[in-house]
Amino acid sequence: TLFPYTTLFRSYVIFETLNARGLELSNTDLIKNYLFSLVPQKEENSLAHIEKCWGRIVELVGYKNLPQFMRYYWNSKYKFVRNMYLFKELKIEIDSYTKINNFFEDVEKAAEVYIALSDKENKYWDNYQLAGKEIEELKILSNGVFKVLALSCARNLPKEIENCLKICKVIAFRNMIVGKNPNEFEKIYSKVAIDIENKRISSLSQIKTVLKEFYISDDEFRDAFKNRILKYKSQKKIIKYILLNLEKDESKNNHKDENTISIEHILPNHPNNSWNKIFNNRANEFIERIANYTLLTTKENKDCDGLDFNDKKLIYAKTKFQITQNLSQLAVWNINELEKLQKKYAERAKYIWHIDFNQ
Repeated sequence: TLFPYTTLFRSYVIFETLNARGLELSNTDLIKNYLFSLVPQKEENSLAHIEKCWGRIVELVGYKNLPQFMRYYWNSKYKFVRNMYLFKELKIEIDSYTKINNFFEDVEKAAEVYIALSDKENKYWDNYQLAGKEIEELKILSNGVFKVLALSCARNLPKEIENCLKICKVIAFRNMIVGKNPNEFEKIYSKVAIDIENKRISSLSQIKTVLKEFYISDDEFRDAFKNRILKYKSQKKIIKYILLNLEKDESKNNHKDENTISIEHILPNHPNNSWNKIFNNRANEFIERIANYTLLTTKENKDCDGLDFNDKKLIYAKTKFQITQNLSQLAVWNINELEKLQKKYAERAKYIWHIDFNQ
């Protein structure tokens, strides 16, 4: 139902008044009512059009997700802002009725891309071969800030969107291993996105040139990976993601992440006295090291419960996972072997999660 213009304007005034009094209002409500209030009373058709656009945006993104979407959209095109300043900046930029229709239509298009950036099956990717893979991996690794850059790339350099997603994935992974806050990259991605929007950047090589400054070097990444601990309870998806990529690198088999694939603790999660003795009473320091995790089927993992390493090796030798088969060749699983394997994994990870800045 189309709200009367006077009702919309009155609503906007009420919202502005409440906001001025310090009451907490969502940016979504403030933005909607402000934009609608810019439409002259005589422009009923235009009001109907933008109301339809707004409804479509809400339908696509979801009401609760609108504030984040609007910020990512804004940061991809206009100016980097924190959430609390978004409404203020929007009022400065969109200050007249003449800008309304184009703005709503552009936001609606951006909403379609925004949703696709979380859904590898979205029809938006029908003409892309690798985008789905990158999106799935980014869902595991990123808090979503990559969408700022991806929105601009999709809008201005659609042929490079897959490469853009891959770059964001590698940056996200390297930063996660080193332990940097992913939120720091929203401002960086916004700068690149706005440069793309304003034609100061017009190619993938230029994107790489800017982002190279913020890329974790091979040496820093490798050194961090060698000692990285990942918490099984809270980082299970990341652990499995790493192991599946190491397995693919080792065996060239691309196993899908299915419920039949499980994570095995080589040194058990609850080590007995025998295991503690092997690990010099330091077993708890190594339980959540990356190299202490490996892949098994769910059944094989269950069969390993309570076994010592020699008995586990019999199961490891028969599994389909090459990185786990390799463990069956070891005489013992101790601190030395674990650290040796994690160094090996760190060297391989350096190449698996890598950006070639010369291409």
